[in-house]
Amino acid sequence: MGEIHPELSTGADAALPTGMEAARWRDIVQHARATGSEPLDIAIAEGHVNEAAFMVELASLLGVSFAPVPPTPVSAKPLDRMASLRSYPARDAAGRECQVIAPNATIAALLQRQSTTGKLPPIILTTHQALIDAIIAARRDEIAVRAITGLSADLSAQAGSPASSSQRWANAAVALAVSLALATLAYLFPLQMMVLPPLMLAPVFMLAALAVLTAAVESLRPDVPSPRLAMRDLPRYSVLVPLYRESNIVGDLVGYLARIDYPRDRIEIFLLVEEDDGETRQALAGLRLPGWFRVLAVPPGEPRTKPRALNAALPFCTGDCLVIYDAEDHPEPDQLLRAAARFRTMPPDVACLQARLGISNSYDGFLTRRFAIDYAALFDCIKSGSARAGWAVPLGGSSNHFRGIM
Repeated sequence: MGEIHPELSTGADAALPTGMEAARWRDIVQHARATGSEPLDIAIAEGHVNEAAFMVELASLLGVSFAPVPPTPVSAKPLDRMASLRSYPARDAAGRECQVIAPNATIAALLQRQSTTGKLPPIILTTHQALIDAIIAARRDEIAVRAITGLSADLSAQAGSPASSSQRWANAAVALAVSLALATLAYLFPLQMMVLPPLMLAPVFMLAALAVLTAAVESLRPDVPSPRLAMRDLPRYSVLVPLYRESNIVGDLVGYLARIDYPRDRIEIFLLVEEDDGETRQALAGLRLPGWFRVLAVPPGEPRTKPRALNAALPFCTGDCLVIYDAEDHPEPDQLLRAAARFRTMPPDVACLQARLGISNSYDGFLTRRFAIDYAALFDCIKSGSARAGWAVPLGGSSNHFRGIM
């Protein structure tokens, strides 16, 4: 089969990209027609078309340049805006203003129409991963600050204001005063302080025990599964996986995540790696990641925590739903499909679903069996029963599914 240039158009009538087998391309086009997706996006996400090779060919077709390492952004445009548009303003080697773009099928079709009508602006094409890397390199200080103080510019301003500092000092003074008062009472009345606090807390413990018993009873009610959504109704999903010094397990992790059963053109997986975690970054560089994986280098900052890494990645997420996994998680392949279906049937005030967490090596020893029992009691009884009773459910810190607007 000879080369066929990617004469792009949206929808199921997209022309055959170079290097694709005609039979396989017909299957992708039929699948795209049934699901309302773009054939080219499916082909790139599933690895049938190499993104970089396609960008080189598209650049040749449009008469523009392709840059595996694009020029630096020159605009203060919001991070989430650049991520959603997959583009940012820059200057080329000659100092001229241009737009760096990592086009998907829809954007590529728009660029081709602009080229045909002679209205194509100065652009440089690159890959999606390279575009993300360039944005992070240029805005790393901003990303680091926002990751610590939150995504709101107002919150960032308040965090450094004198009023905020005064409030922190006031809270510290109150805590110190209460601690000194309790220490003084314990010194003056040691016997009373040993007896009275347990008696005062007894009703709290009794209420907690009744709540656990009620939740356990509620958990016995059978769960009614939500009907699966049609493929064209599935929301776009962002998956965040914070990593730190996980070079020994990233290969297995990528294997488990690659088994997730979800349309490849509607899912993006961000592997969040600390910028100075050279071992994990090197391990990831040695893997052949699927087309729907992205590596996001988190700029250094303190405290070095999981929430900070997640905050750093949020502006780059384009999903309608979002889930957080830990490096040791082995999500069931259909978990995202079930979460999307459950979100569709839940009332609007339900913003998060907590997946059940279990211990996979429960037979390795006494401690692992204890952990397995604790997790089963917590997630199968207490949390599930609390949810069915309509109570607030504390999150487990992993496998948390959040939704935006569906």
